[in-house]
Amino acid sequence: MNAEIAQKIRNLPETCAMRDGRKWNRIPQIVLTDGRRLAEYDGLDVDFVVDVTEWMLHSGYASPVTWSQIDRAISRYHQKAVAEYERV
Repeated sequence: MNAEIAQKIRNLPETCAMRDGRKWNRIPQIVLTDGRRLAEYDGLDVDFVVDVTEWMLHSGYASPVTWSQIDRAISRYHQKAVAEYERV
């Protein structure tokens, strides 16, 4: 189901954009996984993040590892967007 939604987002037309001009079909998509690559996402431009939340919650901790991986994926997206703006 989620892979279908991801595919629909990637298939949006280039003209479908946010107010600032960023295209919806290029927003970062992050898939939380337990370490396995999920076949249903093959061919999609997604970031795979190993989700350690469950393991860490059972140990009584928060999940800074997962959140830092998500933060890096979003930072990469922002850097690419800034580079595109600078190029234009």
